[in-house]
Amino acid sequence: MIVAPEEISEHEDRWEALRRECGAGIYSSNFLTRAWFQAYGDHASPRIILIEENGDLVGVAPLAVKVQHVGGMPIRTLGLVGRVDSCLFVSPSTVMYRPGREDVLDRMMEEIRKLDWSLFNAIYTENIECGAHFIDQVEHRWHAEPHAAGNIRVLDLPAEGDIADLFDKGARKNFFKRARGLERDGHHANLRSLSVEDIDRAVDEYARQHIERWEAKGGSYFRNPENVRFLKTAFTSALMRRKGFAYELLIDDSIAAQNFGFVDGDQAYSFRLGMNNEFMKYSPGWMIKHLDLTDLRDHGVRRCQIGIGDESYKSDMGGRETPVIGTRATRGAMAMLSRLGSNPAVRAIDSRLGVSRRILGST
Repeated sequence: MIVAPEEISEHEDRWEALRRECGAGIYSSNFLTRAWFQAYGDHASPRIILIEENGDLVGVAPLAVKVQHVGGMPIRTLGLVGRVDSCLFVSPSTVMYRPGREDVLDRMMEEIRKLDWSLFNAIYTENIECGAHFIDQVEHRWHAEPHAAGNIRVLDLPAEGDIADLFDKGARKNFFKRARGLERDGHHANLRSLSVEDIDRAVDEYARQHIERWEAKGGSYFRNPENVRFLKTAFTSALMRRKGFAYELLIDDSIAAQNFGFVDGDQAYSFRLGMNNEFMKYSPGWMIKHLDLTDLRDHGVRRCQIGIGDESYKSDMGGRETPVIGTRATRGAMAMLSRLGSNPAVRAIDSRLGVSRRILGST
């Protein structure tokens, strides 16, 4: 069956049990799916498929459809929730079904076949068993083109010792140099952990600093109030469930950096990292990561996913590469155009639907 976003809260317990059974990450969670639609419901129409069997929830496909116009041609694009251009990405995620139940995946794919779409943007999918089989099915059933999905970076936290031991030699040397400079200049830094009541105020400050930082670089997507609303909704929901973290680095009495993310068991997910230009010479982004990773480790976190993207700081911090997978499938007239390969319309569509570093980035 296909359910509306406002109805999926009724299935949260069963949804989350299935997510744990599949080994899927936090970006496939029920509460984040709801938060995304609350913020971006005007941009995309929900296509949330639930497969039930004898009262059990055995399959979930959290999908959305958006109509985009490229060269005057409307393209109905289907994708996992959180894959819509101009909105904040929530990835990697996946469809989910009970392990070993390929028949459930077949039923799910048949429901997807019935939906009205021309392009299936099955990108940035979590590389776990159900995600891999899902991508195989998409490529088997429709005309598919390979997609350079890239990697996420994951930090494996040491059980003890200084978190800075993770950093590569040059980054570690520079980090301690900046920290000494901060002290030499007479400043004092400390980490503040935020509560649910702090989120609205903190996200507003994050957006303000982001706008200031990107004003001379093409503008900030946090001028869009929907992006601000998504962060507020997502992190309020996460902290209420003890599934999130929010930190601020204070230098003296000023907010020098912020880090917002999610926690699921012993894994953390760093989602948005921001800093105040006023303190740039002290590298406050590195300082807050050093402190908040230490605090997260002290509370049982053993690894931290620091996101998709090739920003150098992610490898400098010691992040190991973990692949994500994906494909793009077309059918009907779009499939005919895709087979032409060099068709200008196809190149234009690919360019429009490509993911910018700024949307995927964490700064």
